Amino acid sequence: MGTTFTTQWQRFVGDERGAVTAEFVVLFMPLCYMLFMIAELSVYMTRQALLERGLNMAVRDLRLGALEVPGLAEGAEPTEAQSAAAFRARICEGAFLLTECNDRLRIEVTPFETFTEFGESGFICPNTFDPDLSPMDLYTPVSRQQLTLVKACLVSSPIFPGVGLGAQMDWIEGSGYANVSRTAFISEP
Repeated sequence: MGTTFTTQWQRFVGDERGAVTAEFVVLFMPLCYMLFMIAELSVYMTRQALLERGLNMAVRDLRLGALEVPGLAEGAEPTEAQSAAAFRARICEGAFLLTECNDRLRIEVTPFETFTEFGESGFICPNTFDPDLSPMDLYTPVSRQQLTLVKACLVSSPIFPGVGLGAQMDWIEGSGYANVSRTAFISEP
């Protein structure tokens, strides 16, 4: 005589084989989600710290008048484009681990008369992943004892774009997310 449905059901309910698999299935996705978020946040914070480091090192050279413009004849004054390129290169040199820094970095160096003017300029990080678009810098030469605001924007692509923090970040259309760093200084006399 065959077993009845009730007997088979009792055997199935009482069987403990595979109990750990159920816990694994329930906990695996939240654990992976959290690991992806931690990895994305770590990379984002590393990029931000390196950008801040590079900007601070470059601003120090700019403030002291020690920013070297390569290929410039002795005694000649650099153009705005040459100064911006040298400043960008110095930021990228200080932020040594940032990939494609020269192509994805946008800088703005703007002198101000008073501290209240700091919030007035709009700073937009461009779509730097477009091969036809190069990041345009807003570089105004710094004069002595001039209050100057410096902004730098580095556009980076997330590691896990659709998961965790990568899905929550503010994206620049067609690019990635932006690391923005700001600092102000008064150049030495």
